[in-house]
Amino acid sequence: MSEYCKYCGTSARDARSLLAGNCPKHPAGAYKGKHALYEGGERAEYICVYCGTRNRSLSSLLSGSCPKHPDGSYKGKHSAYDGRESGPYECKYCGQSYREISSMVSSSCPKHPDGNYKGRHSPAR
Repeated sequence: MSEYCKYCGTSARDARSLLAGNCPKHPAGAYKGKHALYEGGERAEYICVYCGTRNRSLSSLLSGSCPKHPDGSYKGKHSAYDGRESGPYECKYCGQSYREISSMVSSSCPKHPDGNYKGRHSPAR
């Protein structure tokens, strides 16, 4: 079983080997931080937590720009959801249930921390 970085999708045979290396897609900047462990494990498909895009490869998902990134449309990369593999998915702010993450994140949440309907639903883990 392989371990994966949640920022770039790099794989290693164990967590110790993975966490020892610097990450080219670290949020602090390229190679300015270590790889971080993706806790979702190996999956048939990986899902972006912001937009619901699916990809069979974690590294391919993480390399793409996200149209619903919190910093703005296409101003950041996809981020992999590491919770349950199949729905229903519940919003972590209001508890509303959805069959797909893509339909969840397409609407505003009445209990979002930025204010009523000022942010999108977000899947709980």
